[in-house]
Amino acid sequence: MLIDSHCHLEYLDNPDEAIAQAKTSGIEIIVNPTVNAESAEKVLNLAKKHVGIYVALGIYPEEAARDWPSQAKAIEKLLAEKGKQVVAIGETGLDFADAQAKNQQEAQLQLFKQHLEWAKQYQLPLVIHNRKASNEILDLVEAANLQIAPGVLHCFTGSKKFAKRALEMGFYLGIGGLLTYETGLQEVVKTIPLDRIVLETDSPYLVPEPVRQEKRYPNEPANLIYTAQKLAELKQLSLEEVAAQTTQNVNLLFSLEGKY
Repeated sequence: MLIDSHCHLEYLDNPDEAIAQAKTSGIEIIVNPTVNAESAEKVLNLAKKHVGIYVALGIYPEEAARDWPSQAKAIEKLLAEKGKQVVAIGETGLDFADAQAKNQQEAQLQLFKQHLEWAKQYQLPLVIHNRKASNEILDLVEAANLQIAPGVLHCFTGSKKFAKRALEMGFYLGIGGLLTYETGLQEVVKTIPLDRIVLETDSPYLVPEPVRQEKRYPNEPANLIYTAQKLAELKQLSLEEVAAQTTQNVNLLFSLEGKY
């Protein structure tokens, strides 16, 4: 069994079909972070409809350009009502990758701090998005003194130095389709302990090879197998060993034991 630790089913044309195909391919569990209040409602409905779908509740950093305080009220209401399907806070983080985002840095920082408060209040791990804000994110998480394992750095593409600091802080690192063709990332991942890696698709984005070369879009949870195979190759392990360990990692990260 494999677990897709980060997927956006609500952006697929037919999420029900994608879930069915994933289960046929051995992906029994999918964790779906939300990006705003609107997507939260859609994702929670999918989780109620399908066994094995879990939810992280949060607001994507670029939503800081909108009226995020009103969205935060909606997310707070859902957190207060949360059932067993809600297993994390996110997708949150910082995205300083372009000029427009840099103009929004202060709003993004305030939004991220709100998520840190939720993580502390509800004792839930964070699902963190990071683009060109590595030190800022880790500094803010350290300052928050969460008193729980902080969560996962989603779509990890950082340096060995950044990985070392994140691991020392207790983070898991989310590895997706980029691993199948980004040689720099492959070299970093070789140095990351397998017991701190979780696999993800970030569906419908970041299509892995060979699906990418075949131009079969969008990415779907069933494609997780290709990232797992590449990880097994890089670690010189069997696919079964990688599947077992990364599944255990997600269970620990999101406290899924006993929920399925």
